[in-house]
Amino acid sequence: METTKTKKNIRCIFFEKRKNIYNLWEFGFQDINQYNSIFLVKSLSYIYEKREVTKNLEEKNEEKKIKEDRVSILERKVENLEYIINSMKKMFTNLE
Repeated sequence: METTKTKKNIRCIFFEKRKNIYNLWEFGFQDINQYNSIFLVKSLSYIYEKREVTKNLEEKNEEKKIKEDRVSILERKVENLEYIINSMKKMFTNLE
């Protein structure tokens, strides 16, 4: 039987799901030929919480609209300010 060896790092990960909790464990081996040389590299737990995506999208769209409205108002104020400055320049130029 021919065996192929890889130079890639192979990770041994175990996964468990209980209700909305997901647990992951990563194990390593001090000696790949000895199963009893196993050790825990790290473990993580995640809690899944169901959310309504449409509500979140609607909120984001509303926030985006508010930001766009603020930018639009600011642009109009800048345009008005530029108009006033240009008008004043013309006024003072005509006085000279």
